[in-house]
Amino acid sequence: MRHLMMATLAAALLWGCGEEMQTTEPLGVPRAETQRITAEEFVNVAASTDLFEIRTAELVMAKDVGPQTQELAEQLMEEHTASARELMMLAEEEGISMPQQMLPHHQQMYDELARLDGQRFEDQYLEAQRMTHAEAIALFEQAAVELENPEFRQFAEQTLPTLREHEQTIMQQRRPVQPQ
Repeated sequence: MRHLMMATLAAALLWGCGEEMQTTEPLGVPRAETQRITAEEFVNVAASTDLFEIRTAELVMAKDVGPQTQELAEQLMEEHTASARELMMLAEEEGISMPQQMLPHHQQMYDELARLDGQRFEDQYLEAQRMTHAEAIALFEQAAVELENPEFRQFAEQTLPTLREHEQTIMQQRRPVQPQ
């Protein structure tokens, strides 16, 4: 999990530079080096990605964006809210506390987005969605294989197709982000 967190931190740093992360492995994490993920780690990162998706969708609703981006944000808000509710129920059953705040790298991306407007906001919003969905897919793939808890494993397996669908939609919609 430490490697996954370092990779997501690297993604957040690249985000701040306006560059895209390009790796062959999900988030550049070689599987042989990845430690087994715990249910607590899974809940913390999954909850943070859900919260990021919901809060950034709220930003979209408050800004002047194109109809496709508005539609995407509404879909992401609805589906990540449902995911967060299901995760919260599972976490409560297992006695795991749900975080009430985003992880620092998600908060940093959110703060950067909140300062933008117009086309720059829209482009960076879509880039942020690409990055967080790549992070979530890597996390959920790892959880579906490694988690000992069968309910969390099943949740990860059942959520993966939706995350991959989101990623496809985002990739079709986004334009390459130009370096600053």
